[in-house]
Order: sequence, then C-alpha cells, then structure tokens
Amino acid sequence: MLSLRPHLLQARLATMPFVKALIPFAAGVVMAMHYLVPWWLLIGVIVLMGILALKTERLLPQLLLFAAFGGLITSGRTDATLPPLSEPALYLIDVENDSAPRERGSAAEGHLIAWCNPNEGDWYAIDGFVQLRCDSLLSVSSGERLLVRGRIYPYRYGSPSFLRLMHNRGYWGSCYLNETNLLLREESPYSSLHRTASHALKRRFEEQSSASAVVRAMTIGDRSGIDPTLRNAYARSGMSHLLAVSGLHTGIIFTFINLLLIWLPLIRRGEVVRNLLAVALIWIYVIAAGAPPSAVRAAVMCSILQFALLGSSSYYAMNAWAAAAMAMLIWNPRWIGEIGFQLSFVAVAAILLWGVPLCRLLRTRWGILNIVIHSLIIGFSASLSTAPLTAYAFGIVPLLGLALNPVVVLLGMVVVGCGLLILLIPPVSGWISPVALGAARGLNELATRIAAHEEASVDLHLSGSSVCGIYLLFVAITLLMWCIERKKSVHL
Repeated sequence: MLSLRPHLLQARLATMPFVKALIPFAAGVVMAMHYLVPWWLLIGVIVLMGILALKTERLLPQLLLFAAFGGLITSGRTDATLPPLSEPALYLIDVENDSAPRERGSAAEGHLIAWCNPNEGDWYAIDGFVQLRCDSLLSVSSGERLLVRGRIYPYRYGSPSFLRLMHNRGYWGSCYLNETNLLLREESPYSSLHRTASHALKRRFEEQSSASAVVRAMTIGDRSGIDPTLRNAYARSGMSHLLAVSGLHTGIIFTFINLLLIWLPLIRRGEVVRNLLAVALIWIYVIAAGAPPSAVRAAVMCSILQFALLGSSSYYAMNAWAAAAMAMLIWNPRWIGEIGFQLSFVAVAAILLWGVPLCRLLRTRWGILNIVIHSLIIGFSASLSTAPLTAYAFGIVPLLGLALNPVVVLLGMVVVGCGLLILLIPPVSGWISPVALGAARGLNELATRIAAHEEASVDLHLSGSSVCGIYLLFVAITLLMWCIERKKSVHL
C-alpha cells in the first residue's frame, strides 16, 4: 500500500540546495533577457532580500535574492560592438573548421577578430561569430585567417527557434565568400587545442570517408566532413546526439580516464593525485573538443563527483546537476536559450529522476539482462523527456532509434574510446583505426536504414506554451512520486 508523506518531499529538497536556487536564478536570467531592469535596482533587491533571508530564513526572500542575482548577471553582460551589418567593410576572420559541403557551395564557421571601415581606414577589435558561405569554386580550412571585403547579413529568415539559437551562440549573421572578395588568406598566428586535435586526428586516417568524419565528430566535435544527407539520416533516426560531443562522450572519457589511473592509489597520496589528474584531463578533453555546452555541463558534474570521492562526502546527483547549470549560466547566461543546453540538462534530469530509480526497481539476477534493460530504460527516459523540446525546435520526434539504443551506445563507446587512443598514442593508430572505422560504418548504416523507414520518426510541431505545460506536468508527477512512501505489509 502507498501513502502520501509531504515531509518526504521536504527532506529530499533539503539535500538539494542548488536545485532550489536554480529555479529562481534561471527565472531572473530569462526576465533580464526580455526586460530592461536597472542594475542599481537589482543590487538593492539583492541586499534587501539577503538581509531578510538571514533574519527570517523564509523561502520567499531567498527566491527573490537568486532571481535578482540571475538578472544582474545577465544585464551585466554586454555584447561586443557590432560592425555596420549589411554594409561593406573589411573583416579579419579566423576559420574555426573546414568548410563542409552545402547546397550550391560549402559552409564553415568563422571567428570575427577585427573590422575596418574602408572610408576611414581605422581598425576596431570585435569578438563574435559568423557563418561563412563559400561558392562552389572556393573552400576554406580550419586555422586560416582571412581578410575579406564584404558584408555581414543578419539573420532575418528561418524559424524563430533557429534565430534564437544563432543569437544565443553569438552568431551575427552570414558572410558570402568568393574569389573576388577574399583579399588575403594565411595561416592564423593563433592555434587552439581544438584545431590541433582535429588536424592530428585527421592525419591518423589514411582514408577520408564518412566513417572517418564520424570518428572526428564523435571524438573531438569536428563535424566539417559530414555531408548533409548523412546528417539528416542521423537526425531522423534519433542518433544526432552522437555527432556532437556531449554528456555521453564526456562520460565515456571520464570512465576511461579513471580506469587508466586505477593504479595510482597504490602509491602514497595516490588517491589525491588520481582525482586531481582525472579532473584536469577531463577539462583538457572538453577544451580540445571545442567546449560545447553539453560537454562543459558533463565536465562540471564529473568534477563534482570526482571531488566528492576525494572528500569521502555524499554525492547528490541532482544537486550536482543544478550546480553545473548555475555555473554555466553565470559564465554565459545566453546558454539558457540554446536548444543544445536545454536538451542536455533535461535529458540528464530525466535519467536521474526517472531512469536510475526504474533501473534499481527492475534489477534482475542476470547481469547481461540488466545491461540491456537498463540501457533501454535510460534511453527511454532521455528520449521521452526531450521529445517535447525536439518537437518544438525541429518539428520531429524520432521513434525507432529508441529500440536500438543499447547497440548505438555500445558502438559509440567503441568509436570514442578508439578515437581517444588514436589521438593520445599515435603508434597504435594502425591497429586501432580499422576498429574505429568499422564501428563508425556500423553507426552510419544503422542511421541510414532507420531513417529510410517512414515510421522512424513523426512530424510534430509544438508551441512554446504547450512545451511549458508538458514539462510542468512532468515536474508535478515527479514531486508527487517523491511524496509517496510504500507502507510495510504486516502479516497476521
């Protein structure tokens, strides 16, 4: 029998202070993005609510305190000075990745360094991103610095979700390149760890195919070699998350690093060295992968877990999840509007709140069966929780990919693990490359075959209010389950 115990909910929330702080903090971030609130008013609210929270210890002052803090963090971030959009100017642009084939040409991502008004001749430093659209006779490569005479056209067309996504990622618009307006191209004087890793991994493969492009995408986040047809197949099959370095990839690397360092506790202070070294290596990997928000979130959670193990303290996963979200929003409040950030955090929350309890409940005596059941449960929890957001942002809900989730995850682990070994230990690439390419070909074939079926996905478009209503229902059901306690049966 079951009984409702509200005190159980209070006890659970008491162990998760960051969860209680995240909700008003995120609300303050969203508020500051839509309304202009004076910074002095926000500071006054923070001081007043802080005093009330210390004296009364009530919930309302605490909520208002974190909401004002979120608004202050967001309003304090100002965009870099924009050049005159849609008007001719000179631009210095660092190419972030190799140009990938697109319809009627190719495309790449560029980092704007400086711009110059041709009439004045003065250069101004800027910091932003732009999509480079190249014609069919031109291609650019990662690590190049371009001097372009042209225009940056702001985004005016596309769905509202696409426009918000590009704005939150710091993209100002598109710049069209051809042999006429490209005045100079040379090697950039600056090199990032991401570019170095991408070039190193590309040199390790003798064949440059779709399989090697998938290995680069899954290992270090370089998706420049993936053609639009294959990208669309991954999207319709529900496997597109494999092509971007995310929490799954970071979790695989986290496990792999801890296995490599398992011998360190045998020496003096070895446990401390192992934990510190594991955290450092995780962040080096995330930076080498281009530091996407989902990987940063996973790295923050892995770091919290690693230090919790170092201090022998209790690890509350949801509290770490909320702490990671707050840390990332403090660093860049715009991430709250990015679909990748939203999908990542919603999926992890569903796994922690639904997937893990169900795995414990449905555990059997057979280990292999447990692996299959738990993979299906984790995949179903993540897919179900992200389906409303996917329908809102992309108008599609993948179905068949869920049933093959255990195979997909296993092949993904092989690709990421082999890719990392090829990158770190070049002499073994001759033996490991065929394994990585074989697993990548298996994923490509799986994605293509699933996407070929009409029932592989459902076209569904949801409004923003519908998505909010669905997630409020999810939250209400979760809180209700937290209040339920199973009564012990007494046999007379």
